[in-house]
Amino acid sequence: MAGNGTIAEITATGAHVKGIDDRAFAMLLSEPPLPRWRVIPVDGEIQLQEVDTSRFLTAPYADDWVQAAVKSTDASTPNSRWIAHRIDDGTDRGAGEITETGFYTLKLAGSDHHLGFLLAEIHSLLPKRLVLGPDLHALQPRFLFEVVS
Repeated sequence: MAGNGTIAEITATGAHVKGIDDRAFAMLLSEPPLPRWRVIPVDGEIQLQEVDTSRFLTAPYADDWVQAAVKSTDASTPNSRWIAHRIDDGTDRGAGEITETGFYTLKLAGSDHHLGFLLAEIHSLLPKRLVLGPDLHALQPRFLFEVVS
């Protein structure tokens, strides 16, 4: 792991997580280079920073169905910290940092809201909005973090 965070490609059911303008989407059709994210551990939680733009994945506020944002920020910004839970090893253990490729869920720190996209958008080729939701049955909350360095 690099000193300032693991580098990973993040996908949800094959769609690459990417910031467009100031919003977060999962994109099935992504032009090269593929978006990469720096996974930065901060006090037992993580921040996700786009490598190319240095913007962070944030939530404008913790509310149902609000779309996640990708903004310039720093480690002290509220709603830019996430709790990652690894789900593909059968133990659903919490992870303060991500150093291995695997499937994870992301929950906004200090809330009960998970990040994902609406299942109603799963068959669309259009970008899927990444939103916060309290109900995991309405969301696709599973993300594959493919660690590349």
